[in-house]
Amino acid sequence: MKRKKAQGEKASTGTVLAARARAEGNKWTDAEREKLGEEFMKLYYGGETKPATTRRR
Repeated sequence: MKRKKAQGEKASTGTVLAARARAEGNKWTDAEREKLGEEFMKLYYGGETKPATTRRR
């Protein structure tokens, strides 16, 4: 749900920073996005990424 700003109300600091981050992120290539995603997974799960295993039949 979007909130309409009252006339004369300034954007918060967080809103301005998020807009800048989105603008910068939109310029990334697919390879850069994939690399960042892998780095996040290592940080979040703590270790090297493993390929997804398939179900044995």
